[in-house]
Amino acid sequence: MAPSAEQRIPSGQGESLVADGCSPSCGDRFHAGLCGGRHRICSASTVIVSVLLGDTQTFAATVTNASDTGVTWSVNGVPGGISTTGTITAAGVYTAPADLPSPSIVQVTATSSADATRSSGATVTVASDVSVNIAANPGSMELGATQAFRAAIASNGHPDTSVRWSLSGAACAPGCGAIDANGNYTAPQVLPIPATATLIAQSVADPSKQSSAPLTITSNFLLQISAPSSVPVSGTATIAATLTPVPGSKPSTALAWSVSGPGCSGGLTRPSGGTATADICLFSQSGLDASMSYVISGPGELTVIGKQPAGLGIIHLTLQIAATTAPGARTLFVQNTNLDKTAASGALEVQ
Repeated sequence: MAPSAEQRIPSGQGESLVADGCSPSCGDRFHAGLCGGRHRICSASTVIVSVLLGDTQTFAATVTNASDTGVTWSVNGVPGGISTTGTITAAGVYTAPADLPSPSIVQVTATSSADATRSSGATVTVASDVSVNIAANPGSMELGATQAFRAAIASNGHPDTSVRWSLSGAACAPGCGAIDANGNYTAPQVLPIPATATLIAQSVADPSKQSSAPLTITSNFLLQISAPSSVPVSGTATIAATLTPVPGSKPSTALAWSVSGPGCSGGLTRPSGGTATADICLFSQSGLDASMSYVISGPGELTVIGKQPAGLGIIHLTLQIAATTAPGARTLFVQNTNLDKTAASGALEVQ
């Protein structure tokens, strides 16, 4: 029975492709072929072999009507192949790449040593059965806490087992924490809005395969304030705050205070049209520094347009709010660039 126009052979079996016929009746015509196993495929057929990432496939070449029966092997025209598309030995053993190439189809070719114009080839599809799973997901983490995440790569082949770690979420970045190349996650020291993030492990071998784990950032530290019950007019008083973190956590120890009074209304009411300004006051232990910058989480159209010290560590900020600003909660981060830390933060509510 003549072979079909296309034959797919399972990975691991020897493959063959006879270039000029299926029998010695080719006469004095040279023919080279890939052969092996139980399969002998005539020139009308296309050999398509599927090989998993990192797996091997053995090919054999038969040269007839020539005293030199040797062949040279190549992958996509490169003798011996390269790591990104797969390599092949002088004995015809093809090793698929550990990372999925693009495109994922490569050509393995045997070329006659006696006559370089004579060759035969097989199409190899580099396949992926990779799956990714993130282990040990705590579900929630306290401010500043750290957690080592690990991702397991499963495959029947031998793929690259490394992963790329990333974070996604409305508060990212910089508000949802950080994760390094080894999967070590550090929760933010300041509670973001919203207090959620998604941890993602993406396969390097097959970027289309990934696993994700939701995280909730929690804040359970204890904050106690000690202050006198009253302060005389023009008098001063010391207000002490003590922050006690949950064991294993490391929340920001910077304190953000709101101060009511003239010039410090803190009201953020949208104007009926155009833009308007609003003044707020924050308390920072480091005071006002020329390097300080300001980031307001959430939708735009709410910006800091002025800053000035107000004494005793108080920072007086002037905000510009547009009529088109969306209502809802925001977080104002005051970043001290010189100290590379958040000097203060505060919650804002746009009405």
